[in-house]
This record gives sequence, structure tokens and C-alpha cells, in this order.
Amino acid sequence: MVISSGKDVHQGIPLIEHIMHGFILLCLWQEPAVGCHAVKFFLYDPHDGQCVLLPPFVVVTFRPAVFDFNEEILRKQSKLDSVLQRCNIRLSNYVSNVDSKSYKAVVRAISQGITDHEELVKLIHGRIINHHGIDVITASLKGVVSLAEIDMISQLRDELDMAEAHKEKCQARMLEICEREFPEELKRLQTIPGIKERAATSLIAEIGTDMNKFETANHLASWSGLKPRNDESNKKIKSRSITHGNVYLRKTIIECAWAASRTKDCFFSRFSFHQTQVRKKNKMKVLVAVARKMLIAVWHVLHDNTIYIDFTTDRKTSRIKG
Repeated sequence: MVISSGKDVHQGIPLIEHIMHGFILLCLWQEPAVGCHAVKFFLYDPHDGQCVLLPPFVVVTFRPAVFDFNEEILRKQSKLDSVLQRCNIRLSNYVSNVDSKSYKAVVRAISQGITDHEELVKLIHGRIINHHGIDVITASLKGVVSLAEIDMISQLRDELDMAEAHKEKCQARMLEICEREFPEELKRLQTIPGIKERAATSLIAEIGTDMNKFETANHLASWSGLKPRNDESNKKIKSRSITHGNVYLRKTIIECAWAASRTKDCFFSRFSFHQTQVRKKNKMKVLVAVARKMLIAVWHVLHDNTIYIDFTTDRKTSRIKG
């Protein structure tokens, strides 16, 4: 038996507080069939005899690394675009984003020493040329690129590739651990629209798989900071913005809400369409509402050990699906 005073990765509360209330952290050492030893941690409550399995510490360790790599990639992309802008290459004004295939192809060609605008324009996607015109795109590629700037672009491109490779490695390791420790929960979470492997592993790392620590789904939504605050004084509502909570969980579930609101024939996309197009509500506020509804669905999927069943207004259809 091992008692630790580290962080409770399952709930974001210091383990020392649980120990003060009588909880005990148990450490189980196993000899797995594959190469390395496996260590599992349980939080034991002697009052009611319940023992909660904590997520592997390795998964929680990789989680902030992925977010850090995402931020680093964005910084490198912004710095790379500033170098191109300094060379009078304004392609980023006409592509959807600096992560598009056409933009990457032009950057790759320039890093290899190809600076002729007639050669670079051949790498641009035809839809972009048809939308803006060949003359506009060609003019945006006419720049003065020195050898020093070519070297700088090449170095930034190598740093971008390295950061993306490290991020993919962390994601692959998180997926490997979750598939070994929580295979059923990982599959059930992916039945929710907008949630795939990357989001499912992040959700398991943040909230675990045992929902007994959250009495209701609203407790989980409140802990994540997705519930509107009650800031009212003298019959005046001062704020209805969301509260503070788990930053990583909130980022993940809101990104999933973007995907779910664009998924065809699901409740989240119908809700988003009705709120934004019919009731004319703010798109970002609607996305926060969709994220909260998705988190409620996550709680029920993990708590009831069931797959996601889409909500429909037809009761007969819902009864057949359920």
C-alpha cells in the first residue's frame, strides 16, 4: 500500500485532501505479458468500501504535452508566415489557412531554393486560382527572397515537422495506453458525434472512466466550467458567462462541439442550426451550449456503460433505437 501526496489526476484535487478525509491511494504492481511493468492506482474509500480506478499517470502526462505542441506549431506557423510576408509573398491572404496543402507546397519549394513565381503558381490548387484569378495569385508570389531567408524558412519548416512528429507520437502513445486499459470506454465514447480517438483519449485522461465521483451529469458540467454563472445583484444580471473549470477538458469538448455541429443528421447539428439560423443566436454561445450537451452525453455513456443513442423528436423511432 502506497500513500502519495501528489495530484489526483482523476478529479484535479490534491490527493492530500482525500487522505485527510480518510481516502487511501493504493498502488498495484503487475507483471504484464509485454515488455514493461504495469502500475495501476486506486483511490479507496474505507467508509463505503468503494475503490475507484484512476487513469494511468502516463496518459495524463502526455495530455498537456499535446496541447503544448499545438501551441508551438501555431507559433512556428505564424513566424513562418511573417518571414514570407517580409519577402513580399502574400499568399496567406488568399488561402484558407497557413496549414493548407497549397501553402505548404509553396513553403517546401521556397525552402528548396525555388523562388520563381511562375514555378510556384503551379503548386496552387485550381480552386484558389479560379476564385481569385491567376493574375492575383501570381502577383502574391512575386517577392524578393534572399539566401538567408531561404535558410530561415527551411529551419522553421524543419521545426514544424519535428513538432508535428512529436505530437503524433504522444497521441499514438495515449491511444495505445487507452486501448490497453480502457478499450470498451474508448469505443463507446467514439459513438458520440464529433468525438473520435484523439478526443476520446483526452476525455479519459481528464475525467477518467468512473463517473461515481460526479453525482449527476450537471456536476460534471459544473466542474468543467461549462455552466452559466449566477451573477445577479439587486435584480440585475451582471454576467451569464461560463465559470472557471478544467481548461484542457473545456478546450477538447468545445473542439468536439465544432465537429458535432457540422455532422449531418444528429441532434447536435439540428440544435445548432435551430439556435443560429432560426433564433439568430450568437454562434460561439451556441457552441458552448452544444459542448455542455455533449459533456452530459459523455457522462451518461460512461456512467451507464452504454453507447450513444441520438435524440429524435419521433418517440417511436427513439424507442426502437433505444
